[in-house]
This record gives sequence, C-alpha cells and structure tokens, in this order.
Amino acid sequence: MANNPEDTKNNNPTNLQTKVNNKSDSEKETRLSPPKPLPSITVESEGEKFINEIDRSSQDVDLSSQIKSSADQSNDPKIGDLLNNRYRLEQELGQGGMGSVFKALDLHRQEINARNQYVAIKILLPALSDDRVLVVGFHREAEKSQKLTHPNIIKVFDASRDGNRHYMVMEYLEGKPLNNIISQHGAFPLKNAFPIISAIGRGLAHAHENNIIHSDLKPANVFILAGSNEVKILDFGIASELKITGNKDETIFNPRMLGGLTIQYASFEMLNGSTAADPRDDIYAFGLIVYELLTGKHPYNKKSASEVFLEQKRGTFIQPLPPKELTARQWQLLSQAISIEQDRRPKNLQKWLTAFEFNEKRLPRHFIFPIVTIIVVLISVSVYFLVEKNRSDISQKPKILQTKPPIANAGKDQSLFLGETIWLDGKASQSTDSGHLYYHWKLTKNPIGSQVVLLDQDTATPHFSPDTIGQYEAELTVVDSQNQTSQADTINIAVSKPLPRLVLNASKDTYYIGEYLQVNIHSSQDGYLGVVYLSSTGVKLQIFPNGYQENSHIKADQNYQIPPKEKLKMLKIQGPAGIDTIIAVFSHTQLPDLEKYIDENGNLSETLQQNDAIVEKITYRVIKNSG
Repeated sequence: MANNPEDTKNNNPTNLQTKVNNKSDSEKETRLSPPKPLPSITVESEGEKFINEIDRSSQDVDLSSQIKSSADQSNDPKIGDLLNNRYRLEQELGQGGMGSVFKALDLHRQEINARNQYVAIKILLPALSDDRVLVVGFHREAEKSQKLTHPNIIKVFDASRDGNRHYMVMEYLEGKPLNNIISQHGAFPLKNAFPIISAIGRGLAHAHENNIIHSDLKPANVFILAGSNEVKILDFGIASELKITGNKDETIFNPRMLGGLTIQYASFEMLNGSTAADPRDDIYAFGLIVYELLTGKHPYNKKSASEVFLEQKRGTFIQPLPPKELTARQWQLLSQAISIEQDRRPKNLQKWLTAFEFNEKRLPRHFIFPIVTIIVVLISVSVYFLVEKNRSDISQKPKILQTKPPIANAGKDQSLFLGETIWLDGKASQSTDSGHLYYHWKLTKNPIGSQVVLLDQDTATPHFSPDTIGQYEAELTVVDSQNQTSQADTINIAVSKPLPRLVLNASKDTYYIGEYLQVNIHSSQDGYLGVVYLSSTGVKLQIFPNGYQENSHIKADQNYQIPPKEKLKMLKIQGPAGIDTIIAVFSHTQLPDLEKYIDENGNLSETLQQNDAIVEKITYRVIKNSG
C-alpha cells in the first residue's frame, strides 16, 4: 500500500501520528490538538457491536429457512491458513455437524515465547456462515461459555471472525476422548470410574448453576488429559440457555432447532421438538455415560430415547441390567437418571452426586448372600463358645483397644474477591486409627443477605461461590472408622469487592505504515482512564483523554473506542517498523499526565502503583508496506 505524498511532509519521529478532519479546512495533521473536540466518547454495547457488524457484512436470512447445504469450497479452512494474522492452522483435530476443530499456533504467544503456544480453534462450517441467526448465536454461546470457569470444563478464550470465517478459540488439550477409552478398555471398576463420574458431574452442575445446558453431552465430548487424567467437558459452544423471564437473548439462537444433537444421547423431549432447555436433558445423557463407564456399553444399545419409548408402550422393552458393583440405592439413582420420562429424572445433579457418592465400605448386592451365610455360621459358633466361656474364669475380660478421636483440619483462613469460587480443603485432617475419615462441612456464618449454599459438604473439598461481600465461616468435623467424632475446626473466609478488570485490544495485530490505529477498552468498574502510546523507539504520547474525548471518567461494562467513530483517521501509523505498545491505566481517582509516570519500557512508576492503579498493556507489529 503506497504512502500518501502529503504524509512524507511530516518528519515526526514517532510511529503514531494523529490526523484531524475539519469540515471547513483541508485535512491537517497534528499531535492531538484538534480545534473542535467531540462533546463525549462513543459508547457501544458488546451485543450491539457484534450484531451491527454482522448486519454490515451479510444479508438478512429468513428465520424459518433451512441451513444452506452448499458451501463455497474455496473458503473451507485448510492446514496453513492464518486467521486474523494470529492463528495458524496446523492440524485438523476433528469434524462435527457445525464445524471443524483445528490445532493452531498462536503467533502472539510464540512471539513472547509463552509456555503454551497452541490453542484449539473451532471454525463454523462455511455452509452455515450465511445464516445470521446461527452466526449471532454462535458468538453469543461462546460468550456464555467464557463464563463457565471450572476445572472440569474446557476454557473458551475468545470468539471472532476473519472475513466470512467465524471461529472460537479454546485451550488445546492432549489426551483421549472418553468414547475411545471405553472402546479400548471396556467397563471400569466403580472405584476407578467414580473420579470420572464425579468430575463430569461437578462440571455439568456448575454449568447448570449458571443457567447453561450443554444439550449435546456424550462420551466424545468428555476428554481425559494425558498424564494427569484430568477430566474436561468439551463443546459448550452450542449450549442452550435456560429460559429466564426478561432474558433478551432467549429467542435469538436455539441449537436444538438446528439439529445440533446426537440422537443416541439426546433426551426424549429434545428428540420430539422441545425447544425449552432443561437440566434433566443433560442428566439423561450423563446417566447414559455413567452406565457406559461401569458396563462398557450403552444401556439401550445405542437406541434413541424415542425408540425406547415406543418399546415401552408396545411391551417389548427389556430393562438394562444393573452394573455389578452398584448398591441397590445407587442403581435406583442411576435408573432415575436414564429414565425416558423427564419427570422421573432428578432435577439437581449436585444432589444426585452427593447421594450416589462412592464409598468403599459399602457392599454391593451380590455380596449379601455370602455375608448372610457367614453370619449364620458365626452365630452357631458363638453359641458354642458362649457355653464354654461360662465354664471358664469369667474374671479374665479382654481389654478393648481405644484410640484418640480424629483431628479435623479446615485449613488456613482465606480471602477472595466477590465472583470467585472458593474450594475448601480438609484433607489435612488426621485419623488416629489409620482408617478412613468421613467429612462434614457446614457454613456457620454468612454476611447479612447472603443465601449461598455449600456444595459437596460431605467431601474433603466442598466449594461455594460467595454472593455478598463480608465474612464467611465454615466448620469441619470428621468421623473415623470407629465412629469417633472430632472437635470442630473452623476457617474464616473474607470476601471483598473485586479489583477492576480492563480489557484492551487493538483493531489489528499488525499494521502497515500509513494505516490508522484503533483501540477498544472495556472496564468492569467505574473510574478514571488514561491511555499512552509507546513507540518502538521509546517515544511516548497520551492518546486518551484527548481533544475529542476530554472526559477521562469511564463507566463500568461499556466499550470505549479510541479514536471515536467520527474520527477514525486520527491516529496514523508513521513508522519506523517495530513493536509498538499501548498502556492503559485505570484508577478510582483522577489520573495525572501519564507520559511523566511511564518509563521507556512501559512500566508505571511506584507513585501511581501505590494509588491502586491497574495497568493493562498490548503490543502490535508495525511493518513497511511492500507495495
């Protein structure tokens, strides 16, 4: 791209130059000294921003139309393709009904020599990219997935587009999907299966607590990481949201209407046209997975719920056999989970997990008969020895070995920010008889107005998400194998207001000299903002506030664009080539001129750091125009 002849007249040594467009005068170049500043900054909500972008790039599609069956083959993603000059596709990992998944190299992370340089990228099929409803839904569901922060759910980092390609960026995992593991190894013993069952259940319950229903849970969407054996639930990107009164997104996108289901694991309601998301749809699929783990096969031989329903009505249905190691109570719980009728399935997965919890001391049903036989023999022997004992010296009584009660250890006091989840840990508790410990936690103190509930309270590591700022107190008692109870141990949890979070990004990762810079900023809290540009040669320039955006006070959860839309050609890239930096500084108090407080490496002075200032940085590459 050739430079404008007028651009060569200015010998400003910085990479960045501002340009102001006056209605009455010809175009003039200046360093942020415009004669007519705008009265306010342009603010645009996230949803409006994306929908407007879709509107500009695609035509409206009839909401009742079918998904197009033909695609532009030239737009199919291929190995070696580069998305937004950042993600290079290196290996195709799999294909699904709505898109392909690739292993991709993040060139930004490679540039800074980050430890994890690879990501997984799901790219929407080209055949679906013209359906506006589906595309908007794809991005909105990605936003919902980003909210699901849980160790057993795959992390979704971002969703974006490159031309007509819409994609989702996720963490890259190495391991095997659960369907492959079951196919290779068959049934799992209960003690080996339960950690997987519990991990899937906890991740799914977390999603349900956040009003997200997976809608396509199956063994192929459960991933076991190599080495650590950690469990991750995949593909929340097409999840459904529980219908909540007043939810403005509720009619925008519904994957059930698009056929994004796997019939062998879909509930009867999903297969028969229900568009209302319900946790019991996921619980049905979860129950099928539990059964497969314990037996190596699908309880209904891969038949759909609709087929099983018809067999039940015809009287030809054969009840699946209970897994061998389950107690009667556990089999009752699992039978309810895989019930074809929704009303029979449990509504709360967390409660189901607590009731189903594996306990090595419990004995399965097939052990009952041998035990009864042994007891009868022991009774007979006991009668004999009782008679003999009366003939002996009854003064010699055996001594009963007594042990000290167990010791509960609730761990050290903790502090966290509102919105985070706290995981308690009682595993440091001690049993004096070297036997198994049984845990019981309870919340003994909540701030006024808090209605939080402690989850998994009968395990060593329960958790909860505080809903109010203040002091919480949890109490732990443990019971040993001799039924001795420990004294209670408590832990205090201080919950405070979260630190502000800044999201900062540039419109591009790489700029040619002569192009125009655009920066977008979002803050989670009200406060004051300052933004400084730092060239690769060390030249500093404060670009916000500026002559068009004079008010440095910003509001929470709003997007701010620098420069404003009306002056997109204000910040011009002048060169030389190199790596430029944008530094955003947020504070709850008025900020001074930041050029004086930022050094040539982009570091903030200690004076401002002591005032609780928050700093966020991004970099972008400046290159010469080859044309």
